[in-house]
Amino acid sequence: MHSRGGSGRNQSNSIFMDLGQLVQTELVEPLIEAILDEDMVATEQLLQSVRYETNLTPNKDEVKVYAMDYLLELRDGEQYKSPPTLADIEEWILAKDLEGMLDPYAVWQSILEDGTTWDQQGGSTRLKVVLNPDNIQRIMNIAIDETINEISQTQWTVR
Repeated sequence: MHSRGGSGRNQSNSIFMDLGQLVQTELVEPLIEAILDEDMVATEQLLQSVRYETNLTPNKDEVKVYAMDYLLELRDGEQYKSPPTLADIEEWILAKDLEGMLDPYAVWQSILEDGTTWDQQGGSTRLKVVLNPDNIQRIMNIAIDETINEISQTQWTVR
């Protein structure tokens, strides 16, 4: 198995595309860029949770992408489904270097009553662009097309 940045392909299968690298380039990196661009990195837990693993066998290649469930709540603006705890808010305030400027309890109550900014605006557009069925299908189609192309370019010999 390989994590973020891993090659995802062992030497014996090197004639075929690197599915892990494709997922890294087309899904993981854009996801990380969206998190950074949207400034969702106060404690870096969300950012650090984004990774992929590959499982390569002679019969199939499997790539799994992982991230905190919270990412989907940010994407959809549904943080109210599992609102942060007061401890989470205190950690966020410290990470943002806002200690003494914000009252953690007041912030927490506001989120419980009105949701977060992400909730109020219906989620993150940048995350919606990356994490959606059409984009996942697009990546799968690239993998299929590249594999078909590589197989058709391979010179086969029969013994």
